[in-house]
Amino acid sequence: NEYTKLQDNLAVIERNGLFTTNGYEYTEYNPYTLTGRPSNHYKGINYAAIPKNDESRSRFVSRFGEDGLLVEFDLKAFHIYLLSCVVGYSWPDPDIYAYFGRYYPDGINTKDETFKQIYGGIDEKYLHIDFFAKVKSLTHYLYNEYKGQTLQTVLFNRKLNIDGLTDVKVLNYILQSLETEFNASIISEINNYLYTQQSKLVLYTYDAFLIDFHKNDDLTKLKDLFSNIPHRIKTGINYKECS
Repeated sequence: NEYTKLQDNLAVIERNGLFTTNGYEYTEYNPYTLTGRPSNHYKGINYAAIPKNDESRSRFVSRFGEDGLLVEFDLKAFHIYLLSCVVGYSWPDPDIYAYFGRYYPDGINTKDETFKQIYGGIDEKYLHIDFFAKVKSLTHYLYNEYKGQTLQTVLFNRKLNIDGLTDVKVLNYILQSLETEFNASIISEINNYLYTQQSKLVLYTYDAFLIDFHKNDDLTKLKDLFSNIPHRIKTGINYKECS
């Protein structure tokens, strides 16, 4: 099934390893979580949450030396993008946070306020915003499915059996599972394409994909893969420069 394919593709990333100034480090994904969102750690290091504000990422470099660099495809406002796909919402402004900024009071951090609504529940004062109204309706629908014990994940149709959830928690769990299931196909396509290249997918961190890139390879097809998803491409001689 699709979830088994995801496990196989995560194993490819594990085998590829991350190259550091001290040699290789190998991550370990654990897909057996409540939502199926894989955790990633090894020997006490959480590779999905390596700090950005210190030198922790600097040791990760390309295995190809002067012939390589690290390339990260970073998905922008990813959960909001996924929600818009589910509720059928088309953004009138390509800058999602600029769109929300039109409706928020002056002085509000647009990104923080938007995430607060998504993960903490939509405030009544924002229900005039069409997107938030649709998310509120989706939350209500999912919660009724949950109470009726018929709640399934969006793409893989896996049943979620978690007791004692609020309506907001149900939305959060569905969103996390959708993130994983959506990314499963991306990871598979990246691995399939790079199979004939020297470059390798070396880390997946929920909304970002890190590639150890050899300069002789062509990433055009990978850029096409992300063309319809809001994203940024960041490059650097080490992982910190991609942050």
